[in-house]
Formats: sequence, structure tokens, C-alpha cells
Amino acid sequence: MGRRFISRDMLRHNDFTPILRTLPDDRLKRIDESVRRLIEENPGQRANLSAGPAYFLMHYLMSDLYTAIALYRTETPGGQRKLLAEMDRCLVEAGRKANKMMRRVMAFPGAFRAARALVPRVMAMGNGKGFAVKPVDCGKKGFGFDVTECPYHRLFAVNGCPELGPIFCHFDEVESADLPGLRFKRHGTLCTGHDRCDFRYWRDTGENE
Repeated sequence: MGRRFISRDMLRHNDFTPILRTLPDDRLKRIDESVRRLIEENPGQRANLSAGPAYFLMHYLMSDLYTAIALYRTETPGGQRKLLAEMDRCLVEAGRKANKMMRRVMAFPGAFRAARALVPRVMAMGNGKGFAVKPVDCGKKGFGFDVTECPYHRLFAVNGCPELGPIFCHFDEVESADLPGLRFKRHGTLCTGHDRCDFRYWRDTGENE
């Protein structure tokens, strides 16, 4: 079944370290305690190295998710709006770094065909781990998948911080912006009030659905 996530690892490897570095020790202790509680409250989320790429994907996603909730829950109500803006900036910066890497990858010959074959399958590895992902047939000009269950959406709601959702959705838009030969289109997400997150990628500027 795999071992449970470890809070110190999650707090060491996430996109909010620029914020964490500025915090006093007593706040960091409370954040660590909050992450520990989230790990205990979600026993189905476990680290399993045998899952290959899915392990690294889930560890990265859950580290950001748990840290974001812990940061927000330990902030004073008066400081949450400012913190939300700081967290958004951290995710935008992370999205830009990911975008640079994706731009290099998509510049290779045959990159679109490889992405069309692999991306929906990799995302579907999250099924049963808090996600429900279904690949969508977009024909030869595109590829995509729908997300109808998402741990971000569920845990933000359960922990009383749904306002965190849209900044994580913003990350996807930054990460997928202006890629060579690939256009990203999404009409909505669970975190912004839609019934699904519809990820669609289209070759060049081909017509979308």
C-alpha cells in the first residue's frame, strides 16, 4: 500500500518555500502540526515508489496542497488576503518555470504526438488517489481529459478555504501558455464552480470544440 507522506519532506519540497522561509519558528511548528493532521485525516494518500511517475506526481501535488492549507489555516483572518496574493505569486513563478521546461520539450520533432499519447495516460494515474480522470478523444488535432473529482477541490472545501482553489487553477494556465505548436483551452474547473475541469490541448491554432 505504500508509506504515509512525511510532513518534513512535504514542507521541504513545495512551491511555497519563499513564504515559509520568512516565518518564525512558532508559526512553522503550527504549520507542521497542521500538515501532520492532514496526513492522518487522509490515510488513502500514500507514497508508493513502485508507482513510478505517479509517485512523483502525487508527492508534488499533495505537498503543495497540504502546505497551502496549513499556511492559510494558521494565518490570521486579517492577513489571509495578503497571504493569498503571495501564494498566487509563488504558484505563478512555479508555473513559469514549468512552462519553460514544457516549451523546450514541445520544440522537439514529434513532441505533439508523444504528448497526445502520454499526457492523458499520466494524468489518469491519479485515479483512485483522490482524482477521477477520464481521457477525451479530440481526434488527431488534439487531446484532452476531464477531471470530475479532485483532492484540491475536496480538501479546500472540507477545510474551509475554497478560495485557495482558483490560484491552483491559475498555475495550469501559466504552465500551459504559449507552448510551441500547442494551444491550451479550458472552459472551467471544479474549484471555480464548474462540474468538471476540462483540459484540452490543440495542435497549432486548430479549431477547438
